[in-house]
Amino acid sequence: MDTLEKSEWAGKFTSPPGRDIYGELTLSGAKTLLYLHDKDEFSTLAIPDQYIKGVLNDLTKVSLIRCITMWGPGSGGREGETYQFATVFPHFVVSGSSHLAPGDKDNCPKFSSSPTTQPRCSMTSTLLAP
Repeated sequence: MDTLEKSEWAGKFTSPPGRDIYGELTLSGAKTLLYLHDKDEFSTLAIPDQYIKGVLNDLTKVSLIRCITMWGPGSGGREGETYQFATVFPHFVVSGSSHLAPGDKDNCPKFSSSPTTQPRCSMTSTLLAP
């Protein structure tokens, strides 16, 4: 992830109850959003621990922390085919070679620091957003 600000990244994101769903992560500071899209119904209204993990198309692992649903879930369609979608706002996005799960917060002492400081964790992850 060379360009962090105002960039878009596609990949698969794990949504409750553990399904992989296609998503587009737009990194844009306080306007960072994850758009999820699938042919089958899913919901982001009750995200366990407010945490979503994903693997981008370039195989970078991302952890989206303190996620809240901004729009959806909703559905759309054309010519008899339908799809489901939702847009999620992550308060924090961490990328690296592994995921930073909610239980891993103790392994990253700066994790609770101000969103404007970009802490580096011991697991070679970098805070990308907000």
